[in-house]
Amino acid sequence: MRITKTDAENTCCKCKQRAIYSVIHKDKTFHVCQLHKPTITDILRAEGHIVNLKGKEYVLFSGLLDLAHRNGLESLTSRIIHFDMEKGECVHEATATGARGSYIAHGDSTPENTGKMVASAFIRMSETRSYARVLRLYLGTGMCSKEELPPQ
Repeated sequence: MRITKTDAENTCCKCKQRAIYSVIHKDKTFHVCQLHKPTITDILRAEGHIVNLKGKEYVLFSGLLDLAHRNGLESLTSRIIHFDMEKGECVHEATATGARGSYIAHGDSTPENTGKMVASAFIRMSETRSYARVLRLYLGTGMCSKEELPPQ
């Protein structure tokens, strides 16, 4: 789904107000006003970046990263702010910077709060969780990412 501002004289397909956006989805174009512009969640859902687990929706990291790049993401960095190999704890701090501003978020991980397949990669999981959180802040979506969840 792509959304562009338009100067053309079009009418919103939902309410007949003057359309200020063109929404292109699956080779079809829709014209919408500010009130009916798709939200970040609408875009993620339309592109298959939202999964349903036990009746609740979660966004995928891949969708957050893709959408952030399309919304002016310029830099995504992380650093370890706490690491204890004996206790199996790791905390990362991630920073996202771009057209929407700069945001900082944290992600933690232990072998116990990751899935069995990635328990030995708890340091990388901490980084992924921090990235997911900071991208959610950057995009302004409150939906939790699947990667932030403990094992099911």
